[in-house]
Amino acid sequence: MKNMARHDYSDYSDEKLMGLYQDGCNSAFDEIVNRFQNPLFFRMISHIQNKQDCEDLVQDTFLRVSRSRHSYSSKFKFSPWLFTIARNLLFTQYRKIKLMEVGYMNDEWTDNNILPDALLHQANLMASTRKAIGQLSPKFSDLLYLRMVQECNYNEIKEITGLPLGTIKSRIGRGRARLRKSLRIYSQE
Repeated sequence: MKNMARHDYSDYSDEKLMGLYQDGCNSAFDEIVNRFQNPLFFRMISHIQNKQDCEDLVQDTFLRVSRSRHSYSSKFKFSPWLFTIARNLLFTQYRKIKLMEVGYMNDEWTDNNILPDALLHQANLMASTRKAIGQLSPKFSDLLYLRMVQECNYNEIKEITGLPLGTIKSRIGRGRARLRKSLRIYSQE
């Protein structure tokens, strides 16, 4: 398809834009980037808290979208597909820099007056939690991660995963119950 220069895409759906991009219209992809770069950045900055890392993740997300464009089906909403790619890259980033190992500490959680015994207990609790989450099936651990670590509300999780709201609530409830049970087992070891 011929590239459409300076076309106004404001009335186009995200799905239509992606279809145009799949057909070779690069300016449609530019519009997708314009629509989603800020929402992606602000969602990531609230979890990564490093501007450069967030910018890199947003760029990586769009690069992955471009490379995977032919695997997208217009039968499905575009934004959950995009945010799933971003979420997977964010998971990879968390694993890569091992934020989970330090408990995803931010300034309000940091207390310089914590005694060494309390720090050891906190580290052991975080290690037990990571181990317990790692033992859960991905259908539970992914949703728990979105809810508990990324602090997404149920509607955001629905948008990201494409799952029905009832399924999300049920799996999060069952996942939390399994996590509590696992943590009790690990605390007794």
